[in-house]
Amino acid sequence: MFSILQPDMYMDVLIPMVVGMPISQGKPVVLVGEGRRRHSFVAMQDVAAFAVAMLDDLAAANQTVAIGGPTPVSWRDIVGAFEHETGRPTSIETIAPGERIPGLPDVVNDTMTAMETYHSPLDMRETAATYGVESTSLQAWVHQSLAQGPIHAAPS
Repeated sequence: MFSILQPDMYMDVLIPMVVGMPISQGKPVVLVGEGRRRHSFVAMQDVAAFAVAMLDDLAAANQTVAIGGPTPVSWRDIVGAFEHETGRPTSIETIAPGERIPGLPDVVNDTMTAMETYHSPLDMRETAATYGVESTSLQAWVHQSLAQGPIHAAPS
């Protein structure tokens, strides 16, 4: 038997690099394109919780399970969540797809460009109910991240 977990974008990897670090340094957030495409960012802790819940659950046998956060969000929503949590406005700059965000690895730039070409919303209600896992909201994740101190990029 097998179970394949197929998470959407991890909050813990891209958000610190693209939004958290510039905000913590007082710099503008640079987005590829308009940053309005919606994606079901998911916290790593939630993917781990789903993995544990699926271990002994026959519903997961021989299944591929897509995993995302509770609500699809855009990069602009993410910036808004940081603004709400910090109480400070954040400047946003946009660049054309294919241009490079200074200071970020090529793989992040390529991922940001790709994300600007599609939406990846997931309705997690049934999956969450099946496995008894409540996904972390963007606002809760931002709150937890900022409470831990300065934002640093997750290891890539």
